[in-house]
Amino acid sequence: MTFKAAWIIVKPFLSEKLRNRIIFHSSVESLQKYLPKAILPVQYGGDLKNYDMSDWLKKAMSPERLALLGGTASHT
Repeated sequence: MTFKAAWIIVKPFLSEKLRNRIIFHSSVESLQKYLPKAILPVQYGGDLKNYDMSDWLKKAMSPERLALLGGTASHT
């Protein structure tokens, strides 16, 4: 299913207020009109440096953390 098809299905269930808050951007320039460069990553024309999130992801997806959240780990 494409995102466009998913949006068509989900949109009717959202309030008008929430629908009006969701904006889809077709270009980096459009995105930069709504978000400051300071919080955008470099690949989107911002100033935020790219960083390796692999350590954070390992911690976030650890079996112990998933168990606390009521989930299960799919790896050991």
